[in-house]
Amino acid sequence: MADGEAGSCPLCNGPSPQDTTDSTPAAVSSMVVFGISMAVLSGIMVWLNSIFDVLSFKTDPGQILYALIFVGFVSVYIASGRTAAKLKGLLAWAGIFLMAMLVYTYRHDLAAVKNRMLGALIPEFGTEAAERALQFHVGADGHFHIRARVNDVPIRFLVDTGASHIVLTPRDAKSLGLDRERLVFDKIYATANGMVRGASIQVDDFRIGDLHLKDVNASVNEAPMHESLLGMTFFNRLERFTVEGGMLTIHWAAP
Repeated sequence: MADGEAGSCPLCNGPSPQDTTDSTPAAVSSMVVFGISMAVLSGIMVWLNSIFDVLSFKTDPGQILYALIFVGFVSVYIASGRTAAKLKGLLAWAGIFLMAMLVYTYRHDLAAVKNRMLGALIPEFGTEAAERALQFHVGADGHFHIRARVNDVPIRFLVDTGASHIVLTPRDAKSLGLDRERLVFDKIYATANGMVRGASIQVDDFRIGDLHLKDVNASVNEAPMHESLLGMTFFNRLERFTVEGGMLTIHWAAP
């Protein structure tokens, strides 16, 4: 028989017994990797539990057993071959899992950051300043604008604390389904453009963010306007409002 040539067993017509000894070092190596993996992963779990104090042998034996079974499966996976590549894969998945956990843990903070960015980019939407409080950045035109939902219809308002009422443009009134021909223009307003008439209405539902008002008095301007006005009819329903440093902050009481 030539050197290196596989032998055969004359009795069983199969590989000679000496060939099976080649697999022994690989089996021993796999067992070593398995043992090291079990020890390292178990140590990491114990270390993490000592920091966060999540599991106790007295109260959580079942969860500890499941964790050990999971560690065993991972260790078998690592020891089954191509250890380096599998470790890289496991580390990548662990990183993804940790990132997902971080995003979930800080989801409210991230939402607040998102709202602040949107508030700076689109001032009319505002940002939550505190419980029952919203802040609005001053617009590029030097005025405050607020986006509200009036009877579930989005309407952009120009903040005008010098106006006594919430005044809707004829265009916005039409979007609310109000028929101009059926309106009664019973109010007279003195404006920079002279005297104008307005029709008294009542808004059933008025929302700005988490602020929710019912039965709000308003009026519809007879003449066309560039933008609806948010006057004192609205601000008198608030607990308070402040203007400071280019920020309008509105506060409302608990319902």
